[in-house]
Amino acid sequence: MASSMPVPRWTTGACSRMIAGALHAGSRPAADAGIAFMMLGNNGNGVLHVMAAPLAGGQTGAGDMVAVFATCLNSLPPDLEPNLRRFYALTPMEAKLAAALVAGDSLKEFAERAQIGEATVRTHMKHVLAKTGVRRQAELVRIIITGPAMLCCPAGRGQ
Repeated sequence: MASSMPVPRWTTGACSRMIAGALHAGSRPAADAGIAFMMLGNNGNGVLHVMAAPLAGGQTGAGDMVAVFATCLNSLPPDLEPNLRRFYALTPMEAKLAAALVAGDSLKEFAERAQIGEATVRTHMKHVLAKTGVRRQAELVRIIITGPAMLCCPAGRGQ
């Protein structure tokens, strides 16, 4: 969505209209099916990214159905740091750094917030990259946001 377009405010009616649009899109060829949109959160503090895709109801006998995926990029899963430690054997500080990068922080911003030197942060970054098997920060962010650390609960919870 272009930055010049206004982002609609989240309301039940607006969301319902968008989901109805996704259902309608299901009657078109698969390449056109579904809809993605952004809406401002109820409190106006975040943008909600939503994707709604029609599901084939004929297979289940349930009629028209839509899968709705929504995410607010202003918040990360509360269990992200423990998951990063668990999946990639990161130290607590390395997990905090990786989570901060996913949240959009720079190394300098993280150093200031953690009250440590930038050289120390760069050393932690090298360790994180080595432990996760990637070479660049962008790759690190990609594997975290598409990997199990964003989806799973730490050991002993919700499993």
